[in-house]
Amino acid sequence: MLQDGFHAEGLVSMIATQIGGNLACRNSNFGIGLFAERAVVKGTLFWRGIQNAATVNLNLIGASADSVSDDTNSWPPKGNLQLHGFQYQRFSASSPRAVLERLDWLARLKSFTPQPYRQLANVLGDEDDDVGARRVLYEMAGIRSQENQDNFARGWNFILKYAIGYGYYPSRALLCLLCLAVLGFGLYCGGYYAGSVVPTEKDTYILFKSNHRIPDYYEPFHASIFSLENSFPLVKLGQVDHWKIDPSPDNSARFAVWRLGFSIRILNLTRLLRAFSWAQIVLGWLFATMGIAAVTGLVRRD
Repeated sequence: MLQDGFHAEGLVSMIATQIGGNLACRNSNFGIGLFAERAVVKGTLFWRGIQNAATVNLNLIGASADSVSDDTNSWPPKGNLQLHGFQYQRFSASSPRAVLERLDWLARLKSFTPQPYRQLANVLGDEDDDVGARRVLYEMAGIRSQENQDNFARGWNFILKYAIGYGYYPSRALLCLLCLAVLGFGLYCGGYYAGSVVPTEKDTYILFKSNHRIPDYYEPFHASIFSLENSFPLVKLGQVDHWKIDPSPDNSARFAVWRLGFSIRILNLTRLLRAFSWAQIVLGWLFATMGIAAVTGLVRRD
């Protein structure tokens, strides 16, 4: 019991100490700090009401405790906390439990190592806080990605972060696909009225180019479905079989707003749509593949 008025002038060393019950560090001044590397605490490690928290050092490298009872005002400043290899089973009911608070706790580490993040994620997961556990692993992956400094690694990490959240948020890939489909919907709508999106059948193509009409039997154009098919691989609803970007290189691509009775000239709209459709298909495969890889855990670095 190092509590209720305990005061140290220098360093408190409890390296490799075996404690069968609790280690109570409460309402005390620890001088330089507490070094408890490889210490084993069978009960609870209390770290509360530390009077010199602004300067104290806490070293728990390789230590273990059944539970931790602490408060935010007693946490050491950034750079004065070492937790690599520290193992614990739970936090006490009076300890901070919100994931953002615990991430602030880990942000005070002297140097980054993944083990404290994995340990925190395991404890939160055991307490049925799967959202918090995933957030901790996501933050860990973000810090690890900063270790790669070359341009290719930075670019790839950028894609991993925003496309699938380093593998912890695969739903982001679906959101990217939906955004791609919505963008395509707007472009293909304009392209259809400008005559840049045309039927694939030869006779219908000729009729469409002459008076912007199609036979009654032919599949009507739906920009949303056309864009959806281009964005989502393996989704086949018949639009891409009946419609395509005009292959004619001489198409003038006039965008017409018929209801308002005027038209706006847009140069090279057909080329723009063709390039976008290629990019849309490639990105669709990329986001879908990454989403599947995230769901299966292939891209995670737990």
